[in-house]
Amino acid sequence: ALGAGAAISPHTAATNLRLRVHVPLRVPEGDVAMRLAGEVARWTVGEALVFDDAFVHETWNRTAEDRVLLLFDVWHPELGDDEIEAVVAMLA
Repeated sequence: ALGAGAAISPHTAATNLRLRVHVPLRVPEGDVAMRLAGEVARWTVGEALVFDDAFVHETWNRTAEDRVLLLFDVWHPELGDDEIEAVVAMLA
């Protein structure tokens, strides 16, 4: 959850091995959004937002209610099976 009035400063992931998936469960009315690579994106309940978090991104919730989403990662689709196996082995 991103609490009422909270913000996450601009940042990037260390690598682009993954894509991050946000599935919004509760999005308050008002100024709650994400800036990704210079463009503003807004969540719609039930619609997944998929992005490469190696790009600079930040989020904010300038409302009086919490924003709640399911967040998970998937392998970057440009990785081959051999590359995924190498990363898994390296992290094991």
